[in-house]
Amino acid sequence: MNTGAVIITGEALKKENAQPIVEFFAKYSGKFICAAAGHNQEALLAAYGSGAVDISQKEKTRVLNVDMGGGTTKFALIEDGVVRQTAAINVGARLIAFDDDCVVTRVEEAGRVLMEELGYRVALGEKIMRRQQEEFAALMAKVIMEVIEQGQVAPLAKKLMVTEPFRDYRGLEQIDCLVFSGGVAEHVYGRDRTAYGDVGPFLGKSMRKCLKKLSPEG
Repeated sequence: MNTGAVIITGEALKKENAQPIVEFFAKYSGKFICAAAGHNQEALLAAYGSGAVDISQKEKTRVLNVDMGGGTTKFALIEDGVVRQTAAINVGARLIAFDDDCVVTRVEEAGRVLMEELGYRVALGEKIMRRQQEEFAALMAKVIMEVIEQGQVAPLAKKLMVTEPFRDYRGLEQIDCLVFSGGVAEHVYGRDRTAYGDVGPFLGKSMRKCLKKLSPEG
């Protein structure tokens, strides 16, 4: 008997066609377990999938896995191979999507909030200029780094959190290693410089700049 699982995670959970997609695959794949993974569960899955848990276990070290996707960024704090805490924030490369002419085709509410913070208005059918894309990406990188570095969440980050923040988190002094995973991680590590109708490349570049400030020599 064939068995398997369909797991819908992150922003996909919010889409109107999420349930029909799950039902479609379930019909053609034998006996399925269908589950919707919340943000904390998704952070946990990412920590294992990225190899961060394995690194922590083998090296007996404290690792922070940062999983950067299209709609959210998930955090998993790992100690000696055990995921101690997870959290997620509504920051990702596809909060605003656009076509080849930079005409906006999708705007998530968090994208509006971030653009308003920059003093911009964004709307479907209007163009988003390169400078706006770069500033948008830079602000998101700043917010992500604030969550990584600070024991207490800054006001804008707090507004965008979709889970409770870490408890008793001491920031960088509490971790030995940062691991990035998810689609945007390819841009963070410089392995992919292709734009896919979003600010992924700019977000990756901004994150690299922020990380370089933490370790100027690296």
